[in-house]
Amino acid sequence: MNERLEYMRLEDEKDVRALQDITSKAFHFTPPHWEIYFNRIGTANFRIVRRQGRVIGGLAVYPIGQYFGGRRLPMAGVAAVQISPEQRGYGAAGFLMKSLLEELHDEGVPLSTLYASTQAFYRKAGYEQAGNRIQYECPLVYPKNGRSDLPIHPVDPSHHAPFQSIATKRAGLSNGQLDRNETMWEKIATQKDQIVYAYLIGEESHPEGYIFFHQEKSTGLGYSLHIHDMAALTPAAGRALLDFLMGHGPIGRSAVWAGPAIEPLLCITAEQNFQVKRSMRWLTRLVDLRRALTLRGYPDGVEGEIHFMIDDDLLPANCGRFVLSVGGGKGAIREGGRGDLRARCGGIVPLYTSLFTPDQLQALGFLQAGGGVLELATKIFSGPEPWMPDMY
Repeated sequence: MNERLEYMRLEDEKDVRALQDITSKAFHFTPPHWEIYFNRIGTANFRIVRRQGRVIGGLAVYPIGQYFGGRRLPMAGVAAVQISPEQRGYGAAGFLMKSLLEELHDEGVPLSTLYASTQAFYRKAGYEQAGNRIQYECPLVYPKNGRSDLPIHPVDPSHHAPFQSIATKRAGLSNGQLDRNETMWEKIATQKDQIVYAYLIGEESHPEGYIFFHQEKSTGLGYSLHIHDMAALTPAAGRALLDFLMGHGPIGRSAVWAGPAIEPLLCITAEQNFQVKRSMRWLTRLVDLRRALTLRGYPDGVEGEIHFMIDDDLLPANCGRFVLSVGGGKGAIREGGRGDLRARCGGIVPLYTSLFTPDQLQALGFLQAGGGVLELATKIFSGPEPWMPDMY
């Protein structure tokens, strides 16, 4: 049933209504939810698939930036991939993803990242595990660490400019953080039927941290703090942030937030009394492999060359032998080479993002290389744990 499939943008209001109907059934969107979602993403950032002229599925694309090795790369976040239930099982979803990746490659977009509803399907499209999103819950019962000297200011959550510089600094010290656009900041600053509170930590002219959260009622008179995002760039800001959270007790029962697998804030709590509520890994696709390797940042003081040989079933331009030369924190590509490190394109995603070491990936069968190559690759792709608090 693939012979009459077409991939395209939304053309008219009829297409919008058809996509709304399919999306609402697939993700249980109410009409108000769909309207908010559609307006945030924008008409130009939806794609649809037709069979014999009829809209049978679609997806949404977030044009955004993502940080790796301290540098921002253009990235296409993919969300709300769906095919109408009666049309599933005939290859439409695979066609939709392949068409999107070809479009992104033609536009020179190096990366695409998504949260997978089904990992096996997206692995077939070349996506692989790339970073963490761990949801924690911590009771607000610890003694305060002593009053922090840093002031904490309530601010308007809808004005994201004061938070942007802090988020950018955090992103440069991490792997996987988003360079949030207006849409993503709006998601951080809002919650359906809830008031979102935002605070800056430190002097208003030179803030060192921030927090966004809303409250949800729990048993009795209690409530929990659901943190949309928080950041602390200095030890003083970290202590002030923790004290601020604990100050909501005892009526405030717990704080819930998303962070990395190795969460620094939990190192300064009085006890290890937290729980992991949910563990997720987002997936990344190296769309334009050579450009992704060139634009990524690399550790200072590390120099060397890795000779790659890559296979990619969907994007032939990524295939073949090439050499990555690294020096001065930057990478450069030249074609050819010995092909010392062999992998499918998806197999080097966890290497690229620093989620796993080369030795771990070889043990998993994701790549093949000799000992000297693995040692150099470990140095070149070393870095902080990839994670992000955002979902889309």
